[in-house]
Amino acid sequence: MKSFAQKATEAWERGAYNLMRRLPVDMSSDLGSFLVRTNVRFNRPEILAGARRNLAIHRPDWTPEQIEAGVQTFLDNVGRFMGEFAALPRIERMGRASVEGVDHILPYFGKRPLLALPLHISNWEASGACLQTVGLKFATFYDPPASAVQREIVINTREALGFQLLTPDRKGLQEAMRLLDDNKAVAIFPDEARHGRSMAPLFGRPPHTKGNLAIAAKLARKYNCAISVTYIERKDKCRFVMHWCPVHEMPAAEKSTPLDDVAFLNGLIEPVIKANIERWYFLDDAIDPIE
Repeated sequence: MKSFAQKATEAWERGAYNLMRRLPVDMSSDLGSFLVRTNVRFNRPEILAGARRNLAIHRPDWTPEQIEAGVQTFLDNVGRFMGEFAALPRIERMGRASVEGVDHILPYFGKRPLLALPLHISNWEASGACLQTVGLKFATFYDPPASAVQREIVINTREALGFQLLTPDRKGLQEAMRLLDDNKAVAIFPDEARHGRSMAPLFGRPPHTKGNLAIAAKLARKYNCAISVTYIERKDKCRFVMHWCPVHEMPAAEKSTPLDDVAFLNGLIEPVIKANIERWYFLDDAIDPIE
């Protein structure tokens, strides 16, 4: 039986979602930005410190004023991402979603396994709305939120946007393998952080066999996938462009080890993330060595 606190929390989460779903899209985005920036300023100083530290690493030529502006861009984007989630099904209908570079991947659909590497840049959840404009669908892994209400919202929204959801466990991995074996398209986010530590990109650290980047390398190698990095660009608050990068092939197997494969995929995603570092969701996480 749920406690009163649990019931109250779920009621608040559902109410907040329904409110954001009915507000004008731009207003939901603005509200999300305001709430996150205010909360972090007063309650989460470690996020500010982490973002400043990492921007100084990634942008060594920036002045303190530029770094502070980058931190605010980071917080603004995180807040807008959260505020916009409830409005995602309306984005495509409002003509605020588009795709560039789709010709890179179209020749591979249904003809050979296609592995997409979407990145946590801008509002990556807008990918479904963007893909709807060109009629493409992917299977993708997702990490179910602990909250039952949040889990219901996430699943319903992503499925409404056309994604086949794969659980982050053996069952989900087996389904991904079946799809790739059948020349279908699967997406796996290679950039991630665990317990406050960035797992990928490597950012100068040695390659390792832990995390999503290593899983993506194993899938790409096993099924000889065509590989394309993709990311979302935010334009004018709530207008989104999904960019598809040129397709790559894994290096020749006889000249590559599992760690080489991880390093190869890292070489595809790291430059894109560095170019968009202020709008990368994991900017504040530590860049410690992975043992």
